[in-house]
Amino acid sequence: MERVRSWEEQCRWLSTIPNYATRLGPVCQLGLGNRRREGQSKALPCRGWGDPLKMRDWSGNIILAGSCRELDDLPTVTHFPPSVRRGPERRYIDGAEQPMQNLAPTIGFIGLGVMGAPMCRNLVRKHPAPVYAFDVKPEAMRDVAASGARAAVSVAQVAAASDIICLSLPGGQHVKEVCLGDAGIAASGKHGLIVVDLSTTSVAEARVVGAELAAAGMEFSDAPVARTREAAAAGTLSIMVGASPALFSIIEPILRHMGSEVTHCGAIGCGQVVKLINNTLVFEHVAALAEMMVVGERAGVAPQILLQAVSKGSGDSFVLRNHGMKAMLPRSFPEKSFPAEYVLKDLGYTISLAHSCGVEPRLPMAVREYYQAALDMGLGGRYFPAIIQLIEAG
Repeated sequence: MERVRSWEEQCRWLSTIPNYATRLGPVCQLGLGNRRREGQSKALPCRGWGDPLKMRDWSGNIILAGSCRELDDLPTVTHFPPSVRRGPERRYIDGAEQPMQNLAPTIGFIGLGVMGAPMCRNLVRKHPAPVYAFDVKPEAMRDVAASGARAAVSVAQVAAASDIICLSLPGGQHVKEVCLGDAGIAASGKHGLIVVDLSTTSVAEARVVGAELAAAGMEFSDAPVARTREAAAAGTLSIMVGASPALFSIIEPILRHMGSEVTHCGAIGCGQVVKLINNTLVFEHVAALAEMMVVGERAGVAPQILLQAVSKGSGDSFVLRNHGMKAMLPRSFPEKSFPAEYVLKDLGYTISLAHSCGVEPRLPMAVREYYQAALDMGLGGRYFPAIIQLIEAG
């Protein structure tokens, strides 16, 4: 009899059983009581929620329920989706009662920066299993460990301990090193490990890393995030995912601990495509808004009045309400936020992607000159809407 070795393999195996809901009838669909099978003298006793064996998906929906005697023609169940941790369920093997193995996946988190740290804290708070965390900066490790994460001493330790690893790193080269380096995830993780990259990288880099991890028996998804660090803390990020449909169904509940909007954009790399387009539109809009704010003020309109008036018309936007009202209007450009250096990195990715698609990206190239000039002016390391100071300086 085949033994299913891991919870993700068990989930995939379930999806291959033809008409399994029909075979188990109302027990599977409703999770009520035990169903006697013809020829059995009695059903096994109910414990906990009711059935000796009950499986639910990560949203809490029952996907398999019954007794071991009803399921003795199916592979032995050894791991269960994490939502079955909610109660004192039992399983029965040859009539003997044993505690059901109901492990949720252990999560690793690598990269505890401005966005990574609050995302990791949300996982610690919401996920029912351990979260191992690592960053090269000891102070970042201390802060997250104080929230309940288990501090790891290396990438290798995270890889060895985890079923799913989330990455939040500065760029594609960092992701490649962490995943494919000598002491990285591919070298240290178990077969079947899932890597979810929340960073922004080039599309090509995402696909190379995905292919290399697949060769090592692991799975990969690019899942870059959008919105602000406040959204990261609140768990309301927008997350754009590139993954196979099967993998997306496994990681989506984990991603929803960190984001209120989780969109499956297509295969590996498609998450990065959508994220780069999103970011480029924001960078272009911030530059355009900065120019018009300076024009409006010099033409005699107070900046606050300008933004209020435009927000009530067709020129309203997320950028106006956030980058304009919260940063450019009060001239608040904190350090350790998203600086011009990151803007230039992402614009470079977008320009390369456009060229690979046969498109001449004139606007992204013009905006890149703006942000490079801001960096040359000494505005590096500060929140990127500081570009308005470049425009004011003439």
